[in-house]
Amino acid sequence: EENHSVILIKYEDLSSDCYSVLKKCFDFLNLSTRENIINRCIENCNFDKMSGGRSRGEMKINSHVRKGVCGDWVNYFSQDDAYLFNRIAGKHLLAYDYEKSSCWPLEYNFKYQ
Repeated sequence: EENHSVILIKYEDLSSDCYSVLKKCFDFLNLSTRENIINRCIENCNFDKMSGGRSRGEMKINSHVRKGVCGDWVNYFSQDDAYLFNRIAGKHLLAYDYEKSSCWPLEYNFKYQ
């Protein structure tokens, strides 16, 4: 088994504190972390620019850039979907702190039944 140096980047963290996440990434890659460089990255890759001017939460069906809303997946899952996903990937959700217990499908109010 090989060991690789990796960095875990969560969309939720980028959304709440993009500057700190990018700084951490740049440090990990041994790149310059000058404030102006990180700010330019944030400015040029924000949701408005990447989506062609849409606001966060505004959906465009065939767009490569989705809605830009953390946790929006719950609006597309049914309880059955959640149980299946938990069976397939549940241990990873726990390992990477996406969920706190294996009973997470019971904790959400799913749109689809």
